[in-house]
Amino acid sequence: MERFGQLVTAPGAQEPGHQKQSNDWLIIDNTAQTLCKVSPDGLLLPWLGTPGVGGHKDGVGPAAGFVKPAFVAVKPSGGKDAGWQAVISDFRSHTLRRVDGTGQVSTLAGRPGKDSFKDGSLAEACFACPAGVAMDPEGQVFVNDSGNYVIRRVTPDGRVATLAGQPYEYGHRDGPGPEARFHRLRGLALDPPTGDLYVADGHCVRRVRADGQVETLLGNYKEPGFEEWMTFPPVGPRGLAGVRCLNEPSGLTLFQGLLFIADKNNHAIRVFDPATGSLRTLVGDPTQGKTRPGGLRNGAARVRPKQFAAVASPLSIAFDGKGGCGVSSGAGLVQLALGHHESFATPGPGMTLSAWVDSVPKPVQPNP
Repeated sequence: MERFGQLVTAPGAQEPGHQKQSNDWLIIDNTAQTLCKVSPDGLLLPWLGTPGVGGHKDGVGPAAGFVKPAFVAVKPSGGKDAGWQAVISDFRSHTLRRVDGTGQVSTLAGRPGKDSFKDGSLAEACFACPAGVAMDPEGQVFVNDSGNYVIRRVTPDGRVATLAGQPYEYGHRDGPGPEARFHRLRGLALDPPTGDLYVADGHCVRRVRADGQVETLLGNYKEPGFEEWMTFPPVGPRGLAGVRCLNEPSGLTLFQGLLFIADKNNHAIRVFDPATGSLRTLVGDPTQGKTRPGGLRNGAARVRPKQFAAVASPLSIAFDGKGGCGVSSGAGLVQLALGHHESFATPGPGMTLSAWVDSVPKPVQPNP
């Protein structure tokens, strides 16, 4: 497992025992088994868990413990409960952990250390290696239960149910929820207005409708690749489904109506427009496996690859709503400075990467 997991923005979280707000950026540190805040100068400040001390333990701040946490989701604003909430997929603990704004960590669902499958109440439910998570404004949680090859839903009234897939049945098939099959589930993104889920699955990105209907949007189940399509309508009646255009996508993020894909083994951040079916590259290149500052491609042709920025093995991407964009990668944390470019809707060069880029992760620092 890579050192870093998902990077998110979370304004409003508080230091345990204090009233001041946290940094905007939160990131999973798999190696240290902590959830860290990222300071403005790029230092990792452990917030939940103690670096190097694993184990499933509920508690506040450093008293909490995790077993290879992987993904984190923050509840969007709105809904009946206005309090700050987040959910962490504790991958090797086989549980979902709940976090409030004071840093209190509790077990939401799953049995620590027991990888199995069971729907039902929070106390009864079992998971196996939960991966990508998402929350809606009402506090409903969605999770890619990767070891069981299913997508699960946790309702605000405390019930766990399977939305799509069949437990223990591995494969790739579109269709109604119970008939769908999944291959290698990773990141997950929710579109709250529609209830649609976007799922990273092997070399594909798939969409799960609110009723459980599953369709493949991008990628070839069996073979990776790096095709780009800027045309509309896209190729064929199925668009980019079946086209070799992705290579192990990891984190997914929706922003400005576009789906941003951390295309891990292509060393790129891709931008997919669900409205048109187009796919372009924001930054990166499959031939450039090292992180390097430079301009953002944003759909420009790869004429001279070294004129553009590169990012090694991106795992997730997040936006702070103020023009800031961060990427967690195999090489550390990368911050993209987007300048005054306020919309990603129009492809083509124009944004620049005047960013700090670390080829070696910053050392973990103690809490101040």
